[in-house]
Amino acid sequence: MTAKANTQDQTWAVFFRKFSLLEYTLKRYGFIGPAVDKVEVDWNDFADRIRQTFEQSLQQNESLRESVEFVETAPPKKLVPASAQEGAWVCWRDAPPSQGSRLPDLLVYLRRIRNNLFHGEKPGVFVGGASGRDVELLQHGTAILQELERILVTSVIPKHRHSRVPT
Repeated sequence: MTAKANTQDQTWAVFFRKFSLLEYTLKRYGFIGPAVDKVEVDWNDFADRIRQTFEQSLQQNESLRESVEFVETAPPKKLVPASAQEGAWVCWRDAPPSQGSRLPDLLVYLRRIRNNLFHGEKPGVFVGGASGRDVELLQHGTAILQELERILVTSVIPKHRHSRVPT
């Protein structure tokens, strides 16, 4: 394995681990949507609870601001069905989030990065052939996830939720 492939391997693995841990923690602390037949994170509830703290972090943390700006200006594309004229079954398209404000939109982008990595067509990430943009999205996404985790652990969990994690 080349050094480049090893670095990319670490990059996607760190992103995926941080995303999975955040999603797990949000579910365990009650950020769950209204569906009765499945458990999904209520990302908008989470965004509402941390919006003010996140905005303060953006003002104080230049590297976080750079990561957010990168993801907002070069957001992940969405894998969608292609038209017959495109000659393929699927293709990548720009797909603006529809949440209407910064933090919920950013959470959509982070989920899309995860979805593209896990469900989409990003095999290059796993074998060292990822584009520079893919790697940058993973790196900046990881930085944002790190801040969301910090806010969750320091500001949200102690004040608002009680875990139902089995012991």
